Amino acid sequence: MYIPHKGFGVACTAVMVIHNHSVLANRAKSFQIFFGLAKGFGALTDIIATIAMCTVLASVRGGISRTNSVINTLIHFVIRRGGLVTLIQTLLLVMFFAEPTRLYWLAFHVNVTKLYANTFFAMLNGRKRMKQKATDATASFNNCSSNPHARIEGGSNVYDADSYGMCPVPPVKYS
Repeated sequence: MYIPHKGFGVACTAVMVIHNHSVLANRAKSFQIFFGLAKGFGALTDIIATIAMCTVLASVRGGISRTNSVINTLIHFVIRRGGLVTLIQTLLLVMFFAEPTRLYWLAFHVNVTKLYANTFFAMLNGRKRMKQKATDATASFNNCSSNPHARIEGGSNVYDADSYGMCPVPPVKYS
């Protein structure tokens, strides 16, 4: 299924180059208006979505530093993704109107959908790393729970974890 579509794209490109009709370069005014509006609103919605996600994530910050660290990482992911997608949408729009007789904008247009998909999958793939980071951050507390007499170093002093209430919950035993 993929090969016929690829072949069709190559055939269309070859026909446009050979016959030089400037199919996409000599565009109608209505096409320019609708394309400009679509891509402009696309960039605007990317900005709004990024701001909304960052606002929601920032509002759920609490007093736990490890949770805040995970939320900050999520906010950085969202900002990077939103910034990249907005940048490409904006470059597409600028190239479309800056060079109306050239097809420079087509490179951005063809790849913008792939960019959306790839940034989405990158965020999904980042969950495993973030989960591992969160697990590593809580591993020291879990080790303390399984060994209430663990030694905790604080500066030049060494403390018994159980004596100072550092391990208030007994370990959970699974059967």
